[in-house]
Amino acid sequence: FETVYYLKSLPWGVILHSYPEDWSVWQDDVNAEEGFRLIKLTPKRPSADQLEQFLDEANPDEKSSSGGMFAKLGRFISMYMKG
Repeated sequence: FETVYYLKSLPWGVILHSYPEDWSVWQDDVNAEEGFRLIKLTPKRPSADQLEQFLDEANPDEKSSSGGMFAKLGRFISMYMKG
């Protein structure tokens, strides 16, 4: 099935989709007129890894050597599941 409308709030922005348009990833930006700036358009729903990549690409000065927020969350979940 095809997702017609989608809106997901993230700690740093939102993901939007309105069929038949592409999926759009927006980052919070206090300097933007609407409060958000578009960081990526993609034809398919982005995965968590892709979201991390898009955020890193849009903010190269803030990229950490240990990975972004999603990498840290993934490591936490992996450690938690191992017990």
